[in-house]
Amino acid sequence: MVTHNNVPLSRILYYKIGGKARWLLDATTVDDVFEAISFIQRNKIQRYFIIGLGTNLASRKTDIHLTSDGLITAFAGQTLDDLMQFSFEHDLIGLENLGGLPSTIGGAIRGNAGAFGVEMEDVLVKVSVVEILRDSYTTREMTNEECQFSYRNSIFKQNPKLIVLKGFFHLESGTRDEVLAAKQVYKEMIKYRKRYHPIEYPSCGSVFKNIREKKYVEKIISVWPDIEGKVKNDWHGKVSMGYVIKRLGFSGTQVGGAKITDKHANYICNVDHAKASDVKMIIDEIEKKFKDTFGFSPELEAEIVMH
Repeated sequence: MVTHNNVPLSRILYYKIGGKARWLLDATTVDDVFEAISFIQRNKIQRYFIIGLGTNLASRKTDIHLTSDGLITAFAGQTLDDLMQFSFEHDLIGLENLGGLPSTIGGAIRGNAGAFGVEMEDVLVKVSVVEILRDSYTTREMTNEECQFSYRNSIFKQNPKLIVLKGFFHLESGTRDEVLAAKQVYKEMIKYRKRYHPIEYPSCGSVFKNIREKKYVEKIISVWPDIEGKVKNDWHGKVSMGYVIKRLGFSGTQVGGAKITDKHANYICNVDHAKASDVKMIIDEIEKKFKDTFGFSPELEAEIVMH
């Protein structure tokens, strides 16, 4: 573990936004995680947050293995792309729809990351976790069911004392042609994100969750009946928040250095040294107009960490 003191988070976070962290603990192995927890408890630190890919984690493919029972086990600090490349090398398929998603494995499990019909809960068998206790910690394994997955959510988001150490994944064995097809899908997903997502600017990805609950989908359709076909045919029963934000007139909205670009309205990008307050102001404006229009509030996918 490497310890850094008084680190401007804007230097390391994807968003390039953030104040100073009193301590930054750089953990690149499971043992480093244990050492970081001991450091937190020894120094009686009350508030801490797992950053994930926001840090400068060293990527080491040696931290991904095939177990004797055919599962892939991977350290939480590895990237999703590391996991996908490892799976292709071993003729395993099933993750290719997540191509281009910028996340560590631990972060993807925590947020039940997904795209185009595939979510982490679909391929995760179990996880190894560390649970922080009052003056110590303990490790254990949790099954898929115990992770309490839901849309972009899990028990790890609700309980910060549970930290993912490793994930154990079951993927399907593919023939040569199936693996080649999966690799092509992976490449197409990356091209798609480059074309439709404003990845040329720092951002946190989608700010709001798409609307999935039937009663809320129906509320939106009652206000905008013309989108019923899109909900059924294009959005697989959901309502796209990117579409909603754009239709509510927010495309191009800019506060300070934060802006909603024309490429994807559910991204608030840092286009010119934005502050967290700039981003929060745009979020507040969207939430207000959304609630005034539909009678309920959208749910954030991004997390706002106050310090």
